[in-house]
Amino acid sequence: MGHTDVLTRLAEAQAVDGATREALDTMELALKTNPEELVFRPDAIRYRGALRLKVGQNQAAEADFSRRDFDGAKGCARGHGNCGQRSAWRSSGAIKAEDSRAHDLLASVYDRFIEGFNTLDLQDCKALLDQLA
Repeated sequence: MGHTDVLTRLAEAQAVDGATREALDTMELALKTNPEELVFRPDAIRYRGALRLKVGQNQAAEADFSRRDFDGAKGCARGHGNCGQRSAWRSSGAIKAEDSRAHDLLASVYDRFIEGFNTLDLQDCKALLDQLA
């Protein structure tokens, strides 16, 4: 128990140290080590998406940010944090404001929330949705 979280923290340290590709390898290991450990999986997938974005793997990052199995973590994550990642993804140029697909992807994440609309991530989501509409 906890291997996914520990390896994710290791990957974060590697990325801070500038070893982004090694951090991505560590994230792959984190996700393969204990696939039944669902509590930490959503954060690990989101972080892998952020790393993929950093190395220019935009389609793979999109796949991570769009995953539906965040809800599979017994409701633990419910997609928290995706909106901030989407904003980073958009500002990187991976998504253009005029791209209607961006709106659809972001709306599918935003619509899963039932509370927390006063948080910065969800406020950022709403503002971006309004901008893309």
